[in-house]
Amino acid sequence: ANELDATFAYLFASNHQSIIDVPALFVALPRPLRFVVKRELRAVPFLGWYVAAMGMVFVDRGAREDAFKSLRRVPEMLRSGQSVACFPEGTRSRDGAVHPFKGGSFAMAIEAGVPVVPVALIGTGAVLPPQGFRVRPGVIRVRLGRPIPTAGLAPNERGELARRVRDEVERLYAGG
Repeated sequence: ANELDATFAYLFASNHQSIIDVPALFVALPRPLRFVVKRELRAVPFLGWYVAAMGMVFVDRGAREDAFKSLRRVPEMLRSGQSVACFPEGTRSRDGAVHPFKGGSFAMAIEAGVPVVPVALIGTGAVLPPQGFRVRPGVIRVRLGRPIPTAGLAPNERGELARRVRDEVERLYAGG
């Protein structure tokens, strides 16, 4: 396992298959940890209360301006030493593939100057599929890549960083 420096804040960028991804990452990753999640998760029984109580950042994907405003809190959290986990695909993958990563969270990591850790979640889609709430027995694996530094990157390099992190998540997901 790659050793992460517990005194550091990181942006953890993960693929997204299931609403069980949030608790799985919370168990696996170092704390203090916050999440950037889509606003719709607020309405999910239990999970919505949990993420709200944890002081998460809710992003309204329908309203670009509001989404950007919510993301403004992320660099402050990172600079204050709290790691942040995000799902840059923006929504759950229905087909198991790792879809393109959006750049918003990466812009925040660049602004805060913190490293990005690629994370592959494996098995969550089988344990709690997108339809319904029936949890099935199964194994969830969380694979962490090496931290990718953002120091010296310009805000307009977020797309390139997003692609680089996505490629690494895909490699980890495929068993790399």
